[in-house]
Amino acid sequence: LSHNELDSIDSSLFKKESVSYLNRIVDLDLSCNRFGNFSSFFFNDLPSLEKLNASFNLLAAFKNGSFSALTRLKKLVMSRNRVIYLDRLLFEKNVFLEYINLSSNLIEKLDTDLFATLGNLLVLDLSRNKISTLGQFLFRNSGKLKSLYIHSNPILHIQNLAGLNSIENIYLSSSMLGTF
Repeated sequence: LSHNELDSIDSSLFKKESVSYLNRIVDLDLSCNRFGNFSSFFFNDLPSLEKLNASFNLLAAFKNGSFSALTRLKKLVMSRNRVIYLDRLLFEKNVFLEYINLSSNLIEKLDTDLFATLGNLLVLDLSRNKISTLGQFLFRNSGKLKSLYIHSNPILHIQNLAGLNSIENIYLSSSMLGTF
């Protein structure tokens, strides 16, 4: 469904009673469209989804619970949108997430609990946003995180990166970092 002019999809398309094979989708590419939002129940009938790409859209926010039905989700790409805010419970049910790309959005602040349930996260890309600080306990449960991309943000100060026990790469270039 990528590279179209879609701004909405009838959520009944994925309903179990519609076409039986649709609820077995594991990879959904909605990139390069015109989506402005997804309803909080849009993904409810996609229980097998492991990869979701909604990059290059017009997405500004995600409601709490937007991804809660995607309990098998491993890869989430939401880069190049207009996301400003991420609810602290947005990823609460996505415990298998390994890869998140939220680069090139308008995110200014990250709630301390945003990544609290993501103990399997390996790669996190928050580059090219408007993040100015990383909270002290933001990565406290991110013991498997190997790569953290936070370059090209106006980060002035990093309090603590406690919890990053497996980190191999931290990309901080083109930031305004004063203290580390």
